[in-house]
Amino acid sequence: MSRHELLMVTQCFPPTHGGIETLMAHLARTLYDAGHPITVVAKPPKGSPTEFDQGEPYPIRRITPWVGVLRVPLMLRAVWAQLAAHPRANGVITDSWKAASVIAPLVKQRGLRLTILAHGNEMTHKGKPGRMRRMTRAFSMADHIVANSDFTASLLAQVDHTGGKVQVIPPGIDPAHFDLQADTAAFQERWNLQGRKVILTLARLEPRKGHDQVLAALAKGAGLQEVVY
Repeated sequence: MSRHELLMVTQCFPPTHGGIETLMAHLARTLYDAGHPITVVAKPPKGSPTEFDQGEPYPIRRITPWVGVLRVPLMLRAVWAQLAAHPRANGVITDSWKAASVIAPLVKQRGLRLTILAHGNEMTHKGKPGRMRRMTRAFSMADHIVANSDFTASLLAQVDHTGGKVQVIPPGIDPAHFDLQADTAAFQERWNLQGRKVILTLARLEPRKGHDQVLAALAKGAGLQEVVY
């Protein structure tokens, strides 16, 4: 396996809680454990990141201060400094096209490969032509675009300069965090789930997550009224 020295640039990172934050942290740790040196350049959280940052085996550089119009030049300065400190770096990963839109020209100037992750929600751009132009420009400079689902890939297909670059890789899980051999009998008995079909959605209760759409579909579907959601 080839060894790559990587830089990750992300606005979403622990100790802030969230799906993308968790994904980026596990991706950084997995790449590090696989033998790829990686440095993370991240937005600072509202609280102190010290305990989390010191607990990770790879270096984390926080962009501070994260204030208004200063964000763009500060992000560029932070990325420039890390590329200068790691002259053997050969790849950059960003959590979305938003970070890539800022740093992509610098990354390509250095001749590095750029990978952009796509999650779905950040792809909406209706009524925002400036946002669409920034998105298109960022993706035009990407070498790889990783979509988290076929649906996200379908959104990317509507954006210029993405053809041939998109690969669908669903978010994974770390089995070490779960007890896959757990006895669920007590849980099923507590919630009266024995022998019943169950649908589980792991997400915040927000309108854009679509919980109401699942409930509406279950109410209309033949023989689905007994499904537990």
